[in-house]
Amino acid sequence: MTLLFILSSFIAMIFLIWFNSDFIIEYSKLLGLSKLLKVKEYKDKQREIPIPLAYPLFLKMRYDNFIIKLITCPICLSIWMSVLLGLYFHLWNFIPVICILSLILYGIVRKLLT
Repeated sequence: MTLLFILSSFIAMIFLIWFNSDFIIEYSKLLGLSKLLKVKEYKDKQREIPIPLAYPLFLKMRYDNFIIKLITCPICLSIWMSVLLGLYFHLWNFIPVICILSLILYGIVRKLLT
């Protein structure tokens, strides 16, 4: 049971970083990946529109393909991360639990932070 909670917490933490922070932008600058990750385009678009624009939403608006749709959808990403971690740790029968628990944890922590 502890491993299920740890894996779910790990996924929720990744979601918080990906969907609710500028981690990718800041580290891409630090590591010299700004051009590859289109940081200038993102910053320009951020100034252009009146609503707050998170990087995943920018990707979804700019690039319409399967991978982008997958990494910008919390439910889709949770399913695939749960499948990968469940199979890696030989917990294939607990994949649904990991998936749902990670989404619940993410929702709770996100709500607490706002």
